[in-house]
Amino acid sequence: MVQAAVEAVGTVVELPMSGGVEGLYRAEYRHLVRYAYLLMRDLPAAEDAVQDAFIALQRRGITAADDARAYLHVVILNASRGRWRRAQRDRGLRLRLVAGATTTQPAADAGLPRAELVDAVNRLPRRQREVIALRYWADLPEKEIAAALGISVGTVKTAASRGLAALARELPTNETGGHP
Repeated sequence: MVQAAVEAVGTVVELPMSGGVEGLYRAEYRHLVRYAYLLMRDLPAAEDAVQDAFIALQRRGITAADDARAYLHVVILNASRGRWRRAQRDRGLRLRLVAGATTTQPAADAGLPRAELVDAVNRLPRRQREVIALRYWADLPEKEIAAALGISVGTVKTAASRGLAALARELPTNETGGHP
């Protein structure tokens, strides 16, 4: 575990990590999950971010406790930012998908016509099409999509990202340069 020594003046001095990454994990996991939860407001996502941060730490081979803690906090913060950006992008697409699929207004007033959206999704490669359909029409979480398709969660994320990027390139833009 990470050990701390208190000097006579009352300041804490970190000693080198004993127990390596495993010891740091035991000592800091709960604190880091709380930190990640405050950033993400989603406990499973926070736990995943902390797990991923420790995997990244192990790969980097950082051994000093202070450096390791700082690195973990930065990785978790970056994961939080990435999750927020994906949520913003996904929300925009989801709004376009819902507007195109469920509106009773004329297509010109509703934004993206349903037929155009369906055609664009149908032109995606099979895996991307399946992931997009399960994620945005069936509203399944990534873990359930992975189980349903017999692939890893990472593959689901990659297919969703590539599918969304292809749809963004293919779908029409409005006069301000953005998507409807």
